[in-house]
Amino acid sequence: MRPDEAVRVAKMLEAAGCAGVEISSGTIAEGLAIMRGPRIPTDALLAANFKLDAVPGLFKPGVARILPLLTPASPKPYRLYNIDAARLIRKAVSIPVSVVGGIHTLEDASRVIEDGTADFVSMSRPFIIEPSIVNRYQEGRQEASRCTMCNYCAIMIEKEPLRCWNGRIPKRA
Repeated sequence: MRPDEAVRVAKMLEAAGCAGVEISSGTIAEGLAIMRGPRIPTDALLAANFKLDAVPGLFKPGVARILPLLTPASPKPYRLYNIDAARLIRKAVSIPVSVVGGIHTLEDASRVIEDGTADFVSMSRPFIIEPSIVNRYQEGRQEASRCTMCNYCAIMIEKEPLRCWNGRIPKRA
């Protein structure tokens, strides 16, 4: 959805009585198109993606080499990627606006709130790797998430419990 369409939808939601909106990049059904990160996690895709389950083990190394050529590159920027849309929507509606997407530092989260871009900041991957990150921010013990945006958490959840994989799948015995 383009930003101008998102503004129209947010206005319709407000008119229908919606109490607030969250600005994100889409749903998991859209696949890798919504995932941001420095590389395509082909080993995670081969290990967990239901669409690749039918690939016989013998062919997986070849598929691993071809997959990056067939998979669109992760869109840039990797950080703060929904901020412009949130700013437009925030100006167009009076209901609370939350934004998610590449917000991994206390400074960025604070700026989003202080400059009026959004009323709330939502984080996903930072909480997966560090469930108590907000406490560490409040205590002054940490300024940024350790998340590397590898996207393994979003892919491996198809077969494994949600957790941070730190960009690698352990070898199984």
